[in-house]
Amino acid sequence: MNESSDRDDAHLNRSLDDVVALLEREIERLEESLETFRLSNHPNRAEIIRWHVREIDRRHDALERLQAMLLARQAGDGERPVH
Repeated sequence: MNESSDRDDAHLNRSLDDVVALLEREIERLEESLETFRLSNHPNRAEIIRWHVREIDRRHDALERLQAMLLARQAGDGERPVH
């Protein structure tokens, strides 16, 4: 593998790590917001809670897919021939 390809792979892994971190923070933010609405008397409370739960689930799914991609890439890196 050439040096440019190694740099591209490292950049992709950093980018994926950044996206994972952003998703984790977004999940935390949504969970905090969800808890706030659970404790509130907002007139649309039930609808807002359902929306938060759906969004949290979507982000958890995306996070799991990204983590699987990272694991697959890391496993694939170990199988590459050394030049």
